Amino acid sequence: MPDYERGKVPCTRCGSAEGTALAAGDRVTVALRNYEGHTWEPVAVYCRSHDVERVADTMDVLAEEQVVIAATLEATGYLDPLSGYHPNALSFGGVELIDYSPAKDGY
Repeated sequence: MPDYERGKVPCTRCGSAEGTALAAGDRVTVALRNYEGHTWEPVAVYCRSHDVERVADTMDVLAEEQVVIAATLEATGYLDPLSGYHPNALSFGGVELIDYSPAKDGY
C-alpha cells in the first residue's frame, strides 16, 4: 500500500521491507485499470528488477481498459476527496505505454 505521508510505494514483488520501497525519481512499471470508465487505478507497481511487459502478466484480463506503463515516480502531492493535502504523495511522470488491453478483450 502506498505511504502518502512519506512518499513511498512498495514493489508488488519485492514487498515493503525497509529500504526497498520506491520513491520519487525511481523508474517503475505500473499496471492500471480504467475503473468504470472514470478513473485509472493502479493495480500493481514494480521496480526495474521486476519489470512486466503485458497486462496478462500482472492481472486477469477483464472487460475494462487495462494498461501497463513505464513511468518515473514524482513527488507532486495529493488533495484527497475530504480536502486533506498529502505533500509527499507520488504521481507518474514520463509515462510510456507498454501494453494495452481494450475492454472488448475481457471475459
